[in-house]
Amino acid sequence: MRDKFNWFDAIVVVVSAVDITLLYTLYANEEDSTSGAITALRVFRLIRIFQLGHLWKEFQELLTVVLNTLKDVSNISILILIFVFSYTLIGLELFAYKLPSD
Repeated sequence: MRDKFNWFDAIVVVVSAVDITLLYTLYANEEDSTSGAITALRVFRLIRIFQLGHLWKEFQELLTVVLNTLKDVSNISILILIFVFSYTLIGLELFAYKLPSD
């Protein structure tokens, strides 16, 4: 109980149990069976993976390489996004209201 990650894991497990209980009991008859606030807490399950970075040296190096790669790829990604956006606007101008509506 001294490690803060153990507390974090316990909270994530309890919230997940509450989420599953609410999902199958309260919202079983409704079409939209997801509760927004509790479903958003599922993101914290992913944070548990990153706690391995403190314990596992190879995983920490892998995360560092991935972050450096994302920094290098960001410039080309922005350039590609600009091209896609430009061609989308050109396509809308050229082909707007050209298809027959049935």
